[in-house]
Amino acid sequence: MTIVERIQLHKLGYTKEEINQLAAENYDPAGLQDPPADPQQAPEPQPAAAPDPVQPDNSAVLAAINNLTAALQANAIRTQPQPEAPKESAEDALFSILK
Repeated sequence: MTIVERIQLHKLGYTKEEINQLAAENYDPAGLQDPPADPQQAPEPQPAAAPDPVQPDNSAVLAAINNLTAALQANAIRTQPQPEAPKESAEDALFSILK
């Protein structure tokens, strides 16, 4: 039994146990197109899933994270060592070439 057939059976209302039982037996894949006709064998409809809870307002947390990021970047800029001044100036280099 393929995963697509299992999903189709689940959409038709079969439970996991019923699907496993069908997979163990020789089932008719044509039956996946229509639900069982006999109401006694028809599975009971599953209750609808509860809607997702409302997401809380995370703007204060996001603002705090942004402020922390800005502070870390500013600290990194302040503490970064500056490159040393060149030991010879451009004039000294030109003078050494002209010698």
